[in-house]
Amino acid sequence: MTVSDLQSNIVVDSAHSRITGTLYEQTGAEDEDENGYFLALHFDDITAAVTSLYAGVVPSSDGLTDILSIGNGNAVFKIEDKNNQLFRIIVGTAGGFESVEYDLSRLTLATE
Repeated sequence: MTVSDLQSNIVVDSAHSRITGTLYEQTGAEDEDENGYFLALHFDDITAAVTSLYAGVVPSSDGLTDILSIGNGNAVFKIEDKNNQLFRIIVGTAGGFESVEYDLSRLTLATE
């Protein structure tokens, strides 16, 4: 499976605190957790000042993902209810923590 199987035209709009684009429904997996809609993101330009970086969909039973431990900056997040979930990023530096949330309600959920 590739990123283009999961989504298209994804834009993380920091100015308006929202993520837009189209997610494609994934079906047919035996494990129900592998079916549904998924958002794939690549985290780059992480400076040496960043001591921790967590990201994820809230609320979610999966919790936040430790992006720094992944190594390549690629992460996939399951979107279960775009109208009642937000995407949260928490960045830690020596000066403290900053949390940013993005609205998911403008994502388009497409079926094949």
